[in-house]
Amino acid sequence: MASNQHKVRFNMIVAADDKLGIGKDVSLPWNLPTDRQFYMSHVTKVSPNKKNAMIVGRLTESISRQERKPSKLFFVLSKTLKEVPPRADYLCQSLEEALAIIEGPSLRDVVENVWIIGGYGVYKAGLESPQCHRYYITRVYGDFQCDAFCPDVDSTKFKLVSDPDINGEIQEENGIKFKFEVYERM
Repeated sequence: MASNQHKVRFNMIVAADDKLGIGKDVSLPWNLPTDRQFYMSHVTKVSPNKKNAMIVGRLTESISRQERKPSKLFFVLSKTLKEVPPRADYLCQSLEEALAIIEGPSLRDVVENVWIIGGYGVYKAGLESPQCHRYYITRVYGDFQCDAFCPDVDSTKFKLVSDPDINGEIQEENGIKFKFEVYERM
């Protein structure tokens, strides 16, 4: 019973096109400042003297370098890396290992929010975990010929919810239509 009391919940956030594409040539294939602002407003929200834990895969870690802030701890998941990558704080073999460290005595009072920010394997593990609370998806309308993808939401485990703080209407920016969606574990 005591082991369950420190189980952290986490959220995932992604922008994906019609084919669930999330990247091309290790970068975003669209320019949507409103989506970037949406992403940053979520993953950087943290109380004073607290930190957010960011969980990423090996390839996503290189994209996330510009996001290094004192208020974030980066956990890189990889079965092939042997040492912690530059600018990362932890190297873990699995999502479960990262969550165990976050739930452990050295971080449980430090970490306020836990975010999965990519890539495919990390999102897939996140969707399968009962500790996943919400999956924030920016639906980017169109096919952007991506070479990196994310898994879609399992409608038997997650439901689309409305959030009063999130505009769920279709928006357009730089000629690209998009919409914010929030799915919550049932």
